[in-house]
Amino acid sequence: MPYATLADLSQNTLLQVELQQVTDRADSPTGEANAVVLQRALVAADRLIDSFLAARYLVPVSAPELMTDLAVTVARWYLHTWAGAVPEAVKDAYDSAVSLLRLFSDGRARVPGATLISATRPGYGSAVIAPPVVFGTDFLSNY
Repeated sequence: MPYATLADLSQNTLLQVELQQVTDRADSPTGEANAVVLQRALVAADRLIDSFLAARYLVPVSAPELMTDLAVTVARWYLHTWAGAVPEAVKDAYDSAVSLLRLFSDGRARVPGATLISATRPGYGSAVIAPPVVFGTDFLSNY
């Protein structure tokens, strides 16, 4: 389940122009955004988001508006990176998105409606595995 669609990515006229500029890289430009490149950016954004969230949540998560916003922001950053120049506003938005994803991953913020891994996997967590005690209190009481 993708977090964002091509329609989400090209939601306003200014963004449509930007997408056309960073994806229409043919020798003779068509004046249209390249849907294949846009889809590739959305897939890359989904993978990046899932790589952060998989530390704590079952992925894909279902938080539609939040995940769509994050996916669009990350996809825009990928598109500009692949085009060779990332505007400061796009970089700042990407940095903010990744900071939020880190908070989710570290457990300092919670994804609304998402299922924690520990709630679905019994025994998930820490375990201590150690060899048997050699010099316990019974053995040392004779000395």
